[in-house]
Amino acid sequence: MSHAATNWAIQQRGLKPATKIVLWHLCDRHNPDFGCFPTQARLAEDAEMSVSALNEHLAKLEELRLIHRLRSHDPRTHKRQATRYILGFEDGFPQEPPPESGDGETGTQPEHDGDPTPDSGHGAISGFSAKPSPDFAQSHLRIPDTNLVREPLPTPPRPAPRRTHGPFLHCRHPFRG
Repeated sequence: MSHAATNWAIQQRGLKPATKIVLWHLCDRHNPDFGCFPTQARLAEDAEMSVSALNEHLAKLEELRLIHRLRSHDPRTHKRQATRYILGFEDGFPQEPPPESGDGETGTQPEHDGDPTPDSGHGAISGFSAKPSPDFAQSHLRIPDTNLVREPLPTPPRPAPRRTHGPFLHCRHPFRG
């Protein structure tokens, strides 16, 4: 727990209450020496919300440039590792938003015009398509806009038949008389 981090979270203005709660719990899990690595399940439990709702709030915090998420995968097993959250007050917080892909605007004109090839040092050399693996998809979570309400049954269910025989029918129920 970092008092500096939680104080910084409290000072942030203009956030919706649930988003601010997520930011505060992120800051509460921050360690000044090692950083911030809580799991989404832990954050969702702390903030008392679903993981999909948590991801919406994390995306909003990232859009507002209050946090930056560094996702990583194990190079051998391709399993997702703990996400590192860099908070806005930390020294390692990126100053400019990262480009959408590649070097962004800083690449040379031939790099932007030409097709990537293994000879130029850009592009895949494996011969496989550039389509990403499902292991590296942006999100493995459900879309939060889905309707989770069950529709009512067309006919009500039938009541269970009353028992007319069995080992305990001779006993009187203490509350029914």
